[in-house]
Amino acid sequence: MDELTVAIVKLVWFLVILIVVAMITYRALGAVDYSKIFKARSTWQIRTLVLLVSIIVGGLVGFIFLEFIGLLQNVFQ
Repeated sequence: MDELTVAIVKLVWFLVILIVVAMITYRALGAVDYSKIFKARSTWQIRTLVLLVSIIVGGLVGFIFLEFIGLLQNVFQ
């Protein structure tokens, strides 16, 4: 495969992993009680924070997964 195809495949995998992990993380963080940390009636701030944390975790997991696959490819070449 040429470099452009490899880059597109990596990007697609990264986006798929990011979305799946972000959705799982969002659901998991939704079960946490934030009333002790935030003031009353700060629902949108809590949702924004949970969404951002979920996207960051998804991005990190996607990056780590692709780096791991790249290292395995280098070892077996």
